[in-house]
Amino acid sequence: MENIEKILQDVIVNQQTIISNQEGLLHNQKTITGNQEVIVSNQASIISNQHQIVDNQVALSVISQTQSHMLNLLKKLAGQEETHETTVQFLDKFKADTEASIKQKGLNEPQAI
Repeated sequence: MENIEKILQDVIVNQQTIISNQEGLLHNQKTITGNQEVIVSNQASIISNQHQIVDNQVALSVISQTQSHMLNLLKKLAGQEETHETTVQFLDKFKADTEASIKQKGLNEPQAI
Protein backbone atom coordinates (compact mmCIF):
# COMPACT_ATOMS: atom_id res chain seq x y z
CA MET A 1 0.00 0.00 0.00
CA GLU A 2 2.85 2.36 0.84
CA ASN A 3 4.37 1.55 -2.53
CA ILE A 4 1.16 2.59 -4.34
CA GLU A 5 0.98 5.83 -2.37
CA LYS A 6 4.60 6.57 -3.27
CA ILE A 7 3.88 5.92 -6.94
CA LEU A 8 0.77 8.13 -6.83
CA GLN A 9 2.76 10.87 -5.10
CA ASP A 10 5.44 10.62 -7.82
CA VAL A 11 2.78 10.79 -10.54
CA ILE A 12 1.30 13.93 -8.95
CA VAL A 13 4.74 15.56 -8.75
CA ASN A 14 5.39 14.66 -12.40
CA GLN A 15 2.05 16.09 -13.47
CA GLN A 16 2.78 19.33 -11.60
CA THR A 17 6.16 19.53 -13.36
CA ILE A 18 4.48 18.91 -16.73
CA ILE A 19 1.93 21.65 -16.04
CA SER A 20 4.67 24.06 -15.02
CA ASN A 21 6.64 23.24 -18.19
CA GLN A 22 3.52 23.73 -20.33
CA GLU A 23 3.00 27.17 -18.85
CA GLY A 24 6.57 28.06 -19.81
CA LEU A 25 6.00 26.70 -23.31
CA LEU A 26 2.81 28.73 -23.69
CA HIS A 27 4.66 31.87 -22.63
CA ASN A 28 7.44 31.13 -25.14
CA GLN A 29 4.90 30.50 -27.91
CA LYS A 30 3.23 33.84 -27.20
CA THR A 31 6.63 35.54 -27.35
CA ILE A 32 7.43 33.80 -30.64
CA THR A 33 4.06 34.85 -32.07
CA GLY A 34 4.73 38.45 -31.03
CA ASN A 35 8.17 38.33 -32.62
CA GLN A 36 6.71 36.93 -35.83
CA GLU A 37 4.20 39.78 -35.95
CA VAL A 38 7.06 42.27 -35.61
CA ILE A 39 8.97 40.48 -38.38
CA VAL A 40 5.94 40.63 -40.69
CA SER A 41 5.52 44.33 -39.94
CA ASN A 42 9.21 44.96 -40.63
CA GLN A 43 9.01 43.04 -43.91
CA ALA A 44 6.04 45.16 -44.97
CA SER A 45 8.04 48.29 -44.15
CA ILE A 46 11.00 46.99 -46.15
CA ILE A 47 8.77 46.36 -49.16
CA SER A 48 7.27 49.84 -48.84
CA ASN A 49 10.77 51.33 -48.61
CA GLN A 50 11.86 49.39 -51.69
CA HIS A 51 8.89 50.80 -53.63
CA GLN A 52 9.88 54.29 -52.49
CA ILE A 53 13.49 53.68 -53.56
CA VAL A 54 12.34 52.60 -57.03
CA ASP A 55 10.09 55.67 -57.30
CA ASN A 56 13.00 57.89 -56.24
CA GLN A 57 15.33 56.24 -58.76
CA VAL A 58 12.83 56.89 -61.55
CA ALA A 59 12.45 60.51 -60.45
CA LEU A 60 16.23 60.96 -60.27
CA SER A 61 16.62 59.50 -63.74
CA VAL A 62 14.07 61.97 -65.13
CA ILE A 63 15.79 64.85 -63.30
CA SER A 64 19.18 63.77 -64.70
CA GLN A 65 17.82 63.64 -68.24
CA THR A 66 16.20 67.04 -67.81
CA GLN A 67 19.48 68.48 -66.49
CA SER A 68 21.41 67.21 -69.48
CA HIS A 69 18.90 68.72 -71.92
CA MET A 70 18.88 72.04 -70.06
CA LEU A 71 22.67 72.22 -69.85
CA ASN A 72 22.95 71.36 -73.55
CA LEU A 73 20.49 74.14 -74.43
CA LEU A 74 22.27 76.63 -72.17
CA LYS A 75 25.58 75.84 -73.85
CA LYS A 76 23.95 76.36 -77.26
CA LEU A 77 22.59 79.73 -76.12
CA ALA A 78 26.07 80.68 -74.86
CA GLY A 79 27.56 79.76 -78.23
CA GLN A 80 29.31 76.63 -76.96
CA GLU A 81 27.30 74.16 -78.97
CA GLU A 82 28.07 70.50 -78.33
CA THR A 83 26.29 67.22 -78.91
CA HIS A 84 23.83 65.99 -76.36
CA GLU A 85 26.01 62.91 -75.86
CA THR A 86 28.98 65.12 -74.92
CA THR A 87 26.82 66.94 -72.36
CA VAL A 88 25.64 63.62 -70.91
CA GLN A 89 29.26 62.41 -70.67
CA PHE A 90 30.20 65.63 -68.86
CA LEU A 91 27.38 65.16 -66.35
CA ASP A 92 28.23 61.46 -65.87
CA LYS A 93 31.86 62.36 -65.11
CA PHE A 94 30.72 65.12 -62.75
CA LYS A 95 28.43 62.66 -60.95
CA ALA A 96 31.19 60.01 -60.72
CA ASP A 97 33.65 62.57 -59.34
CA THR A 98 31.10 63.68 -56.74
CA GLU A 99 30.38 60.09 -55.70
CA ALA A 100 34.11 59.37 -55.39
CA SER A 101 34.55 62.48 -53.25
CA ILE A 102 31.74 61.41 -50.94
CA LYS A 103 33.12 57.86 -50.64
CA GLN A 104 36.50 59.22 -49.55
CA LYS A 105 34.90 60.90 -46.55
CA GLY A 106 33.77 58.68 -43.71
CA LEU A 107 30.05 59.03 -43.33
CA ASN A 108 30.54 59.25 -39.59
CA GLU A 109 32.74 62.31 -40.02
CA PRO A 110 31.07 65.62 -39.09
CA GLN A 111 32.01 67.22 -42.42
CA ALA A 112 30.11 64.48 -44.26
CA ILE A 113 26.83 65.67 -42.78
